[in-house]
Amino acid sequence: MSHGAAEFEEAIRLYEEIEDRYKIARGKAYHGSMLKKSGDKERAAKLLQEAREGWAAIKNESGVQLIDELLYEKEESEDAE
Repeated sequence: MSHGAAEFEEAIRLYEEIEDRYKIARGKAYHGSMLKKSGDKERAAKLLQEAREGWAAIKNESGVQLIDELLYEKEESEDAE
């Protein structure tokens, strides 16, 4: 696990402890995006979906839209391969 990944996971864990649902979703979105860029597609997809669910639960439409765009990019890049 890279140093950056460990920091994201620690931040997400802390946000979960304080039950900050927005920051949990944001952390998972950023971490998923980073993993996607580094080629870890499976973990990225899982985190991005969790972020989408988190933002949908708190009715953050811009967050949901961001994740939909990231997931759509993921599908497009897989189709191109």
